[in-house]
Amino acid sequence: MDKLRLFEKNKVTTELKSLESFLKRSNETIERFKQGDQSLFTKTQIEKMIAKKSEYEEEIKDSSQRLLDLASGKLDDILSANNDMDLKKIQKKQDITYKKKKDRDDEKKEDSAMLKKYHEKQSNRYEFSEAFWVKEEKKYYKNCDSLPLWMKDKLKDMPSNKGYIWRDLWFFGDKQVPFTINCTMFESLKGLTVIHEIDKEYHRIYEKQGKANKVLVNKIRRNKF
Repeated sequence: MDKLRLFEKNKVTTELKSLESFLKRSNETIERFKQGDQSLFTKTQIEKMIAKKSEYEEEIKDSSQRLLDLASGKLDDILSANNDMDLKKIQKKQDITYKKKKDRDDEKKEDSAMLKKYHEKQSNRYEFSEAFWVKEEKKYYKNCDSLPLWMKDKLKDMPSNKGYIWRDLWFFGDKQVPFTINCTMFESLKGLTVIHEIDKEYHRIYEKQGKANKVLVNKIRRNKF
């Protein structure tokens, strides 16, 4: 209780000093107005300041009485009740903060579990039997062997950053050129020529039918690792 009394005493004493300072300034302002011209504006300001002065005097009287009541112990029950209320408010805020933190932690754990489950699922997709890989290898070489002869001939004269896409396999030109990220790939799809132009920023996909100009149909930003 002594701590509560001391805290309240310091608080009321500080407020009392501020009120006394305001009252002093009000008196000075009133005197200054009285020494000036007695216009309607000046009289109105004096009336306002007198009303404000009365408020300060009343508040000073209440604060002074509060200090006396505080010293005599009359405010002990009120201080104790207010302190209990403040503690409950603080506890409530702490509970809300704790709940928010717990919700965030639970959400992170849930996201982590979902991500782990996803990676495990993705990993399991590639855990196939040896027979599967043997079959895929045969399929790969079969698709390589099925590359049309005219493509093979053209690849001999193409630079190594250009080529053809055939049955999802990429075949690059035989002529070596200095290393470059840029490449251009051609893909024939039922009379339609699809052109893939790739640089360090984008993968652009064009379509071209017959001798018509190529038309941009998609532009994909590349991931930067």
